[in-house]
Amino acid sequence: MRKSQSLLLALLVLATSTQVGAQGRSPLLDKVVRSVNKHRPSWHFIPGNCTCPPLVPIQTSYAAGGWHPGDITSKRHVSIYISYVASVEDAAQWMAGLSQREVVEGWRRDRYKLADESYLWSKNDGDSYLYFRKGSVVVELSGMVGDVELFAEYAEKQMPAG
Repeated sequence: MRKSQSLLLALLVLATSTQVGAQGRSPLLDKVVRSVNKHRPSWHFIPGNCTCPPLVPIQTSYAAGGWHPGDITSKRHVSIYISYVASVEDAAQWMAGLSQREVVEGWRRDRYKLADESYLWSKNDGDSYLYFRKGSVVVELSGMVGDVELFAEYAEKQMPAG
């Protein structure tokens, strides 16, 4: 085997055997995208690749992306980050920590009635983040508050029970 083939084989084996926080599409994200496409066909989805820190530090994998209505240059958008956590207890503990964080001036945090537990962080200008947990899955949605609330309903309905 030539040196370049050996190197390629070694890289392939390394890449397929390394499972550190997989990212990308997921069955849940695919279901949410289909639901949004059905109810809001003018919104276009773009899969994401987040280089940011993990949403939940102990997550096992994640999926991310975002929607925009009509033209991609639209300032209106909704982003989604789905964090898969190993256990319900770990996900609930992270959410409990989120509920205790200090609220930065200009923002407001309110409990929200969705899934097992949820919190809506919002500003007077309409920007918002909605965090909710169902079982061991934590979802973050961001965008204008009305859009976020609507997309959260689509996402929550696609999540498995408990």
